[in-house]
Amino acid sequence: MNKATWMNVLFTALALVLIVGCATSPTALPSSATPRPTTGKPTGKLSARLEMLANSPDLRTASVDEQARALSLPPKGPGSLERDAQGRVLVDIRTADVSANSLQSLRDAGAVITNVAEAYQQVTAFVALSDLTTIANLSTVLNVQEELAPASSGGVVIPQTP
Repeated sequence: MNKATWMNVLFTALALVLIVGCATSPTALPSSATPRPTTGKPTGKLSARLEMLANSPDLRTASVDEQARALSLPPKGPGSLERDAQGRVLVDIRTADVSANSLQSLRDAGAVITNVAEAYQQVTAFVALSDLTTIANLSTVLNVQEELAPASSGGVVIPQTP
């Protein structure tokens, strides 16, 4: 290879290193998107978004708008977290069983159950952010996922990409 070709290869490689390095560097993120340190013990049962809400005292007490921004969600409308009048989030809790005792354990941990799908071993409930870790720590709970508000038009639900 001649000198000009070597220079082109070198500059291309350097440009790629810089691009990849900037894209993966935490300092390349705006301060609001920088991951916050967790204070609770992760259980692995909460979704990534719920884990952030449960384990960050600052985020847990932040406004709905600030929480949505940190979670890369809209604050309201389609794709936002479903909440009740008390600010609890709607979640799907997959359980090992949906017996009366298991459901009572969920209620005792703070879940306000809205639906039980026995065939899928799934419970839908409103949960306060401060109760997420308690619920995830129950032995019958397998995982907990947030429910996002659907988009609809004229009574027809329109699928949205996350």
